[in-house]
Amino acid sequence: MRSLRSIAALIPFLAVLSACEERQGVLQPEGSGNYVFSIKASCPEITRSDYDAAGAFSWSEGDAISVLFHKDGENRFFTLSTSGSGPVATFTGIIDAGYSIGSGDDGTKWAFFPAGSHSYASASEISFNIPAVTDYTAEGAHWSADLPLHAQGTESNSFAFKHLGVAFKINIGGIEVDKVKVKVENQETSTGALYALSGNVPVEPDGSKYYLNYGYGHTDTRVRTYILDVVDGSASFYVPVRYWAACFKPIITISDAVTDEVIGTYTASNEAPGLTSLGKVQAITISTDKPSEVSTAYTEVSGDVLNPERGFYKGAGDISSASNPVKVSAVKAARAAGRSLMYVGFYLTDFMDGDISQAYLDMIQSSMDAFREGGVKCILRFAYKRSSGSDAKPWDAPKDIVLRHIEQLKPILQKNEDVIFLLQAGFVGVWGEWYYTSNFGMNPSSATDYLPRKAVCDALLDALPASRQIALRTPAFKMNMYGLALADTLTTATAHDGSGKSRLAGHNDCFGASSSDSGTFSSDAERSYWKAESRYTIMGGETCQVSDYCLCQASLKDLEDYHWTYLHDGYRQEVLDRWTQDGCMDEIEQRLGYRLVLEKSTHSGNPAAGEKLKVSVDFINKGYAAPQNPRNAKFVYIDTDGGRTETDLGSDPRTWHPGKHTVSAELSLPAKKGTLYIELSDPLLSGRPEYSIAFANEGAYDSSTGLNKLFDI
Repeated sequence: MRSLRSIAALIPFLAVLSACEERQGVLQPEGSGNYVFSIKASCPEITRSDYDAAGAFSWSEGDAISVLFHKDGENRFFTLSTSGSGPVATFTGIIDAGYSIGSGDDGTKWAFFPAGSHSYASASEISFNIPAVTDYTAEGAHWSADLPLHAQGTESNSFAFKHLGVAFKINIGGIEVDKVKVKVENQETSTGALYALSGNVPVEPDGSKYYLNYGYGHTDTRVRTYILDVVDGSASFYVPVRYWAACFKPIITISDAVTDEVIGTYTASNEAPGLTSLGKVQAITISTDKPSEVSTAYTEVSGDVLNPERGFYKGAGDISSASNPVKVSAVKAARAAGRSLMYVGFYLTDFMDGDISQAYLDMIQSSMDAFREGGVKCILRFAYKRSSGSDAKPWDAPKDIVLRHIEQLKPILQKNEDVIFLLQAGFVGVWGEWYYTSNFGMNPSSATDYLPRKAVCDALLDALPASRQIALRTPAFKMNMYGLALADTLTTATAHDGSGKSRLAGHNDCFGASSSDSGTFSSDAERSYWKAESRYTIMGGETCQVSDYCLCQASLKDLEDYHWTYLHDGYRQEVLDRWTQDGCMDEIEQRLGYRLVLEKSTHSGNPAAGEKLKVSVDFINKGYAAPQNPRNAKFVYIDTDGGRTETDLGSDPRTWHPGKHTVSAELSLPAKKGTLYIELSDPLLSGRPEYSIAFANEGAYDSSTGLNKLFDI
């Protein structure tokens, strides 16, 4: 069939009976009962528009149609072909003996173009065959085979063909390959889908299926694939659609037909600006080189995600001069158990009258090396005594000894900045918790009383690298040592500015123990102060006793209000067991610290060489806190040759507080295909993917590289 003149229109589906045409030779016997049957067939009076510049729609030599016959209640289609051409042609074929034209139940005459493995079960169960894959590059293939006609009438051998449904012309431009594969999937779930039939119809040997069903209530197959040659960077094809245009809202995926690499995925609907009406034919025009926007959605994983500098921590023990250093095997076991943090307490009991021995300093360094090799970071504390009994006095060393010890420890603290997550102030009081003290005043009340403690804190701020925070046991210590009022909390402008104020965090080692958390707070005002401060500083610690204040409802609220990042996984066990029993442990485990979840990314399409790719990524932090220590944040493009192109996100992860966030950038990429990732690596642990942040999404994070996949380009 060919086109000779462009005229717009398409006749509605299944509504019109065929007009009569002149009869053509009737029955002609042909060997052993078979006979030759001929009919005249006319093309539609009004043609589809924009099919071909040549003009009117007409029959061509070799065209074939399927005509319905019956015998003894059996219905069967026979193929008739023509050697003629023009708007009316004669079709002839050999019919098996005993078959008469029409259906066996009501005598209705049916004919379809093009001929195929069509079927007739009843007047409401008629199936039209269109292949699931149409290869227009095959020899003899033509678009007309994909644009079905039907004829229905009562005359024995005369049919006037009408259009089935409507058609969409898909135009694709900007293609840089020679051959494309285009998958068309209809989003519309109504019965008016792509030509389709229920799944119980058998697949033909050539892989095709029965597609057009006249009946209702069937499960439609809404996917078809087309293979096309590309000429001058463009290609086009037609998609037949049942019933009416509103039934077509396609997702169109374009791939290189040779390599199967996806060029782009596009969406449209019959109401979209990209659709233009051409009479009854609708046109969709797609430019693959400059799509307006390509979006990718992501799926969140369930359960906790192992990430650096957050979560439940393992205790590495309290280490004295008589102890062994932390072992690499213990560190690796903690990480295997899903822990990226370990607490270690170094007890300087044997050095309260003088310098720390070199052997003990070496033991501390050996422990730091074990943390690094094992892939975790440490929560670090120094203290002198582990008992508050009177027989354990003195509970700590004099101030000048403490300051000397801090001076000795400074090189170790500086050297191991990379694996120190946080330093708890320590040194003062039993367990280093700044209460039971022999040398710093049990209950300081004046500025003068706080000066010895401030001297220790100032020395620690100097000894510890400026990137790291120091946690104080109560909010009152920070406020009183540095003369801060309740309103003098950190803000977005003052957080992470390197000042002492911005580096002083908190740790609560009696979380949920009582209304005051066993003396952690002396007033509601102090609680408000720590709620505000902890938005910009690290908050963590452990539980210490069971109470009504550690029930799930209260605990979940406090963990969120105080932006908790870390919590001991072994103390106190009765509290942890209660959370498990009451059903909130999983939520606590997932939300301690940050939990970054990709929601959607959009980009401007595949840029030409020299053009920039505009990328925007939407994500949500579902955790209790933002990441706190400095961290790289980059888009990383890995091309097919392994080349790496990095672009800064222009956003500091320490500002990614709980809630929604968007990062955007314009990327200059090489003119090569590849994959775009986000990398949130540790600036001090280059090449250590276990210290990079993983987004909590399915298939995003590659643990071997530390990269989070966004999309392929």
